[in-house]
Amino acid sequence: MFTPRPNDNDLSALFHPTGPDATTVSVVCISDTHNTRPDAPTGDILIHAGDMTQSGSFTEIQATLDWLNVQPHAHKIVVGGNHDVLLDSTRDAQHVAGAEVARDERERLDWGGIIYLEGRGTTVQVRCGNGEMREVKVYGSPRSVRNGNWAFQYPRGDDGWGSAGGQRGDNGEIPEDVDILITHGPPKAHLDLMGLGCEHLLREVWRVKPKLHVFGHVHAGYGLEVLRFGALQEAYEGVVVSRGGMKGLGQLVMGLVLSFLRVGGAGGRETLLVNAAVVGGLRDEQSRRARKVYI
Repeated sequence: MFTPRPNDNDLSALFHPTGPDATTVSVVCISDTHNTRPDAPTGDILIHAGDMTQSGSFTEIQATLDWLNVQPHAHKIVVGGNHDVLLDSTRDAQHVAGAEVARDERERLDWGGIIYLEGRGTTVQVRCGNGEMREVKVYGSPRSVRNGNWAFQYPRGDDGWGSAGGQRGDNGEIPEDVDILITHGPPKAHLDLMGLGCEHLLREVWRVKPKLHVFGHVHAGYGLEVLRFGALQEAYEGVVVSRGGMKGLGQLVMGLVLSFLRVGGAGGRETLLVNAAVVGGLRDEQSRRARKVYI
């Protein structure tokens, strides 16, 4: 149904049987650093999938931006998270010093060379090992399912991604030609403790089928998976979304049959899923390594 999480940090063997070659792009993934400073291996692109801070103050965010800006990666791309409160303009009125101060602090943030994505996309040009330039399209959103009174969140059950005709929460649909998708929250049934993610985001991942999806938010879901689109995978996810039951069991059996008959595949398309949450443990006392992958 899905590829189990490897112990190794490098998934190049899964996506590139001979390892990274002269045309691959290396992507270093981190999320949920919460004011910590993990070691970030070298790479072409550095991605931070949100929760840079603990309380989202100007001082915390600026300190993290300063740290990110001195990293050696040619391209640094960031989305906010539910703890990065200052970045969410809809919460300005709740700022301890008032909305005007919140707006002023947000405008004073020095992003340097960092690309900040909030419901929008960007395209970066990466020089590969063979000297040629490769275009990589990225879309990022800070949104996640509501858990407490934090930033960039939407109620569980709401379609914040427009995947089923619901009202959108971002500035437009995720482009179908995106190479890297960055969201703070995870898709349901993948690296989300079997259910804390969003089923509507999962539907978007199936629609877009990016090469790489980087997220965090659910600290205990830290790890890697390869999502192979097909009938059996869809049936498994249906069981998780529906929380089992006879309907879910029937879907799973049908998925097994269709998988055996090789029906309902997606032409070998795969998405590498990375939950890059750095902090972990009951009290966030653990500090996990950054994930470096290749696309």
